[in-house]
Amino acid sequence: MATPPRPSTLADNSPQWASGCPTCMAIWLQFSGPESAPDINLGSYEEALSTAFPRHKELIQEFVHYIRSEEPNSQSFDSSDLGFRKPRQGFSISISQSVSGSGHLWNSLLVKKDDVPEHPGNGRVLDTDWVDIGLVKKWKHRCISFHGVKCGNPLKVWPTCPAWLVGVQKQCAVPGHEPVDYVAISYTYGSHTPPVVTSTAFKGLQKPFALATPEFSDFVSPIIRHFMYLTSAIDERYLWADALCVTHHDPKAASEQLRSMGAIYVNAVATIIATDGDSRSEVPGLKGISNPRGLSQNVIPFGDERLILRNTSFLDEIILFPTQRQHYYQRGRTIQEYALANRKIIFNNLEIHWISEKEYVEEAFPITEWYTSRLPTDPQEQRRKVRPSWFEKREGYKDFTKPMPPGWKRVPVPESEPRLYPDGCSRYLFEHESMLEPYGRLSEWYCPFPVSEIQESTAPFMPEQTPYLFCETVQARLSGYQQDSDKLQYPWDNESKLCDRLGKDIGKLHIPNKETRDPFPENVNGAEIDLPVDIVAVCRLKRCSKTWDREHWETRLPIFKEDLYLLLWVEWKDGIAYRVASGEVIAAEWENLDLEKVSLVLG
Repeated sequence: MATPPRPSTLADNSPQWASGCPTCMAIWLQFSGPESAPDINLGSYEEALSTAFPRHKELIQEFVHYIRSEEPNSQSFDSSDLGFRKPRQGFSISISQSVSGSGHLWNSLLVKKDDVPEHPGNGRVLDTDWVDIGLVKKWKHRCISFHGVKCGNPLKVWPTCPAWLVGVQKQCAVPGHEPVDYVAISYTYGSHTPPVVTSTAFKGLQKPFALATPEFSDFVSPIIRHFMYLTSAIDERYLWADALCVTHHDPKAASEQLRSMGAIYVNAVATIIATDGDSRSEVPGLKGISNPRGLSQNVIPFGDERLILRNTSFLDEIILFPTQRQHYYQRGRTIQEYALANRKIIFNNLEIHWISEKEYVEEAFPITEWYTSRLPTDPQEQRRKVRPSWFEKREGYKDFTKPMPPGWKRVPVPESEPRLYPDGCSRYLFEHESMLEPYGRLSEWYCPFPVSEIQESTAPFMPEQTPYLFCETVQARLSGYQQDSDKLQYPWDNESKLCDRLGKDIGKLHIPNKETRDPFPENVNGAEIDLPVDIVAVCRLKRCSKTWDREHWETRLPIFKEDLYLLLWVEWKDGIAYRVASGEVIAAEWENLDLEKVSLVLG
């Protein structure tokens, strides 16, 4: 069993109540000096609970009770090295069933003591009913004052002012003729369709206090009205909400505004993100405006301190969005808005968070040539070729005998355990001086590539956008069934399996919603008839990934490699294919099917 650090190395910054207990002092170091703190291995749960020191013993007892409640049939944890993992991102330490492997864990924060100078706490015991709006305003002003352009426009997107904004003080639509600070919002509509704003109605919306009148109340969803309040509460005057600010009654102007949406989110002083609920939901916890939020926090004593078990984690890890239950994280549009927003005010699980800038590898290989054009009937000579420029240059970037492009450096590859890497990239990792991950760390890349110098003055460029794609590919009709529950990565995943004519499971589809998934029958061998789906191949994939441990919701060794085809489930209308869902199939199984060539027109 590994032991905690010796008391002599921790005594200079640990509280008096922790003296005499190496484990308590080591836990304290994980909060006060995470860079130098080690993980803490307490051995089996019997060894961990045998301690004579009651302060951290209470933590262990609570955690073991939690594991017992999650796994009532488990007899022991003898194989586990229960302990505390130091922070690796953010400021949470993890009480873990296994510090070296997978298992249940609690992410915990130390409650900040404002009356203690240089106290290392970074958590707060929250009001169960009401959001602290004053704190949100403080976050915004502090970020603007201390981070400045680092958080204001790290992507260096050209300055943009929306054509229209909502003036939250005058409660009406106002033209965006001059550059002003504004707040953007990001949310889902849900099953609700916002009312159409006609040209006549839009003129009425420009009258002062129009949004406060019964005549226009239907145009302002509850979530927009609550975000208008929040915008004013953080000392901002203007809000951009697509439902009110995109002039759909003028298609030409609306098209131009929609093309600028990415720049609108980048240039916003902050973006309010509602991951809970949808457009018809209220934002709970705004005192005097909405209902109490009914928040629950688990607070555990730790000597003279208190620890909070986090209700939310990994909010800014886009790769983990599929693990989140809210519909917000499952939609391409909102994920793009999230990625482009710089300063984020996030409502998640009844809590409010501020985020600003500060488990697998795969490569795709083209199997056809793609073209695009304005009309589905355009002849070949009028179609514009879509070049796979990254694929064409990728192998050259992997030639590590060539000089590296400016700004790159080679870093040692960790040898602690097997790692994931694309073909040809096993020996090195690379860092670029201008590409940072959250929390200020340099991001690591498998090969160096030229990085353009982009400034705010750099003129934007976008190829002409045309609505139809064309290619020569192959198609097959497969049988679709609901995915077996034990093969779902998460219980709430909308997924179906693809079977050949013999009922063999050869792939899967990622279904966009429950309504599209439900028509699939459940049992391949049952009396229910399969749901036939038309599948077309898009590209080939080579994937390297860790094994998913569904019981503990973690990836683990061993690493395995797969050859796959990326697919689209399409439905045909007047000779044009429309995407329903995407998926993948085992390459060898796909190639053994009775495939049919098709001249695909994708609308």
